[in-house]
Amino acid sequence: MISVIKRNIPPALKHRLRTAWTTVRRVFLSVEMRTPRSRLRHYQLGRQTTLFFAPEAGVIPYLRIQSMIGKTLQEKGSNAVFVRCFDMLRRCPVKEMVKLPYDATPAQARNVCVDCWSASKSALNQYDLDFVDAREYVDQDARQRITEALKKNSTGRLNATYDDVPVGSLAFYDFAIANKHPIEAPLTEADNAIFDQYLETLMMSIEMLKGITSRYQVDTLASFDEYGLMSAGRLFARGLGIDSRLVSFAYHLDGDMRRIVGLSNLSIVKEQAWRVQEWSKWRALPLTPDRVKEAGDDVLYRLSGKGSHIYSSNKTLHVAKLSEQLGLEADRKTLTAFTSSRDEHDALLSNIAGLGYQNDLPSRGAFLDTFDWLHAVIAYVESSVDLQLVVRLHPRIASTPRDNTVSKDYARYRDEFVGPYLHTRIIWPEEKVSSYDIAELSDLALISWSSMGLELARMSVPVLSGYPSIFSLAPDEGFLVTCLDRDVYFDDLRRLLAPAGIGHVSTMLRMAYRWYYMAFLGNSIDVSDLVPQKVLMSLPIFKLPRNASVIEEVFTTDKSAMDSNLSLLESDQSSHSFAQESIALAEEILRLLYFIGVGSHAGVSAHHLTDFANSVEIQERGLSYVNGRERVVRYSPMMSRLWRAYAELTAA
Repeated sequence: MISVIKRNIPPALKHRLRTAWTTVRRVFLSVEMRTPRSRLRHYQLGRQTTLFFAPEAGVIPYLRIQSMIGKTLQEKGSNAVFVRCFDMLRRCPVKEMVKLPYDATPAQARNVCVDCWSASKSALNQYDLDFVDAREYVDQDARQRITEALKKNSTGRLNATYDDVPVGSLAFYDFAIANKHPIEAPLTEADNAIFDQYLETLMMSIEMLKGITSRYQVDTLASFDEYGLMSAGRLFARGLGIDSRLVSFAYHLDGDMRRIVGLSNLSIVKEQAWRVQEWSKWRALPLTPDRVKEAGDDVLYRLSGKGSHIYSSNKTLHVAKLSEQLGLEADRKTLTAFTSSRDEHDALLSNIAGLGYQNDLPSRGAFLDTFDWLHAVIAYVESSVDLQLVVRLHPRIASTPRDNTVSKDYARYRDEFVGPYLHTRIIWPEEKVSSYDIAELSDLALISWSSMGLELARMSVPVLSGYPSIFSLAPDEGFLVTCLDRDVYFDDLRRLLAPAGIGHVSTMLRMAYRWYYMAFLGNSIDVSDLVPQKVLMSLPIFKLPRNASVIEEVFTTDKSAMDSNLSLLESDQSSHSFAQESIALAEEILRLLYFIGVGSHAGVSAHHLTDFANSVEIQERGLSYVNGRERVVRYSPMMSRLWRAYAELTAA
């Protein structure tokens, strides 16, 4: 009866009822939240204590992951204590998520805090976890110190410090990403007012932790990702001799919550550089078929899925139409340049500089910046007799549904890349063109510091980068070539375009798959027995995960999940491992070829794949195949290389 009534309520009335219920709920919760209250039911002196700095509880996936880790530690005999707050932070991940205006009224901000507090209450009660209310540990003197510090730093915000923490550099991370603001762009009076909100947030996070750590023994501080207030908190804790863990989920399938991560490095960029150094321990170990399939699943997901880190529209079957639309010439080889948004790069550089990594920051590379790089590549192509270029400006440079903000660089792109060009095509950020369709037409992909390079390497596209930073970090194995010398860059470009320029395609693909597994899954902890789906829809009924001991090691000792995952991979090796990996790689290539050619991968049987493979005939820079009753001739350098890799693997 109730379900029948619900189905027959008009949508407008449903909306009014929901709004009314939300208002009533917030009123009751506001009364409950009026008095600060901590709860320490399980805390015992002398136990190992992990403090989860989680004031962003309204970002539900973040809280759920930390709750699962905390409950596991609690069940294993450690103290797990969560920090919650109410109406204390001017900006936070929750306020960013809901796009709270910078000039929001106190009532608007308070509503966000009420919802966040409610989420925290629900999760911490469900798992019976301890928590402290940060309002109990920040007094009026602390608030006055923040007010005075903001006045003191009003003329030098980027260089601001607070309790020896470079809060200016760390606050710029959040400010730049939220406002798409490159570091050299001037700060207006309005920008400064916004920047102060981030500065105040970081200072408040330090005061929260200063008060809590003065009352309790804390061995490890855990917090989610690289937001400024989290980085400031971890850096402050390090200054007190407290270990820190950067909590996240694996950068796999656009964020796989079945794979949790706890990093002892303060920055993901620093962590990625460390993994490059660890590569020598992993590179000679063949992946098992299930591990190969995981890496292949990620490729297909990026071509066909949706997610907060997937900006491109999905792969389509219409590359011939796109080629015609772009006016590409069949007798010229196609370069594609994939840009990144500079504000993200500058934000990360500012973040790792603030964390104390100034002496080993990645080089700016072969070019001064993105604009210098694009102008140089365009000039080279325009003067060539055999090349053409497609420039895909990152969709994030324009307004997106995720942020509704246009990059400060957008107007500069429009001013500087107006053409006319003979052999260069610019695809503007707002154009609904799949980056993966462009990649299919590519003889060579050029990237700045985009993760797109590592994606395309698993699709057999040769990749050249002029910037050794951020997510383009990779070992020198040939699947992603990094050049730091402007003059040598174009020599490398020519070498990679030559027929024998990249060696055996299957070898490059094998190394790309192994690197992906190590770099993006090797330091993760599998909790799929607790979280059976990629997306954590609700906090699961708790049971001790089979990898509980690994979680305990990662969060209470100096061991890394990389150690246990490497041991597992080593234990799975046999005399047949290389051959099994080859067979699995061939299967993944065939799955990918079928998807690119037919447009489907769900429910495709081995029989379908075999028939498809048997129908393939190689063409110049493409191939033909049977789809249904029709033979399709497809110009596709990507499919041609994939088929070459498939042939090499199956011949072996």
